[in-house]
Amino acid sequence: MNHKNTDITHTPYHDKIYICSICGPFLRVIIEHWFVGDDGPTYVDLIHHEDKKAIVAHRLQIREPKDGQFILYKKCGECGSPIDGLFNKNSHPQWKSVAMKCQGTKEETP
Repeated sequence: MNHKNTDITHTPYHDKIYICSICGPFLRVIIEHWFVGDDGPTYVDLIHHEDKKAIVAHRLQIREPKDGQFILYKKCGECGSPIDGLFNKNSHPQWKSVAMKCQGTKEETP
């Protein structure tokens, strides 16, 4: 099995905000890339935030990638809680105004 760590200069996460329901926004995130049918992840992306944008700090390649469908498992790098996805103003009302400012959108008034 070929193990190697990959430096990434371009990030697919650059316009995303990850929020943990316990720790809040702008945290470290661990994203595991599992191919369907495998018994472990192929990649693990270590994400951090710079200027309120998610950046891939490092990608750990655990095994050779293959063709096929994959599943992402995201968890907070601080407390280990699962992260259900990107910012959703309905699921994280306490962080709504902060995230809306970072995304450059205006908060809706009731």
